[in-house]
Amino acid sequence: KIEGSGRLSGYLTYGTQKALAAVTSMSQPRMQLTFSHVAETGTGFFTGLALLNTNAEPATLTISVYKAGGQKIVTSNRITIAANGQKVALLHQLVGDIVKGQAGGYIVVQSDLPIQGIEIFGTDTLSAMANVPAQ
Repeated sequence: KIEGSGRLSGYLTYGTQKALAAVTSMSQPRMQLTFSHVAETGTGFFTGLALLNTNAEPATLTISVYKAGGQKIVTSNRITIAANGQKVALLHQLVGDIVKGQAGGYIVVQSDLPIQGIEIFGTDTLSAMANVPAQ
């Protein structure tokens, strides 16, 4: 954890032996995060979410997945992230196997407290990785 008396900004770099990607931090945590990409297991790609709760109390959230046309596919059970905790998982681990094979669409995370997050996707072989910032 890094703290300062003024505004701070940072970035995360991650990768494999075959691919490297970087993402800047969000300027402010939010109660709703929208990620504009879904490429799930069975398409040759994976989608993952990394969610961070910097609050002094637990945050409770749900994750909804939509098709490109706006049809809701699934909403997760309530997920709790501990105070100053994180949740990192593949999309199908968070919402269930119903999203396996989905290519296209978007994800909406609704939280009762402001949180930060990034979406990571890549090829099943890890030859390419990228991220999608929250909107």
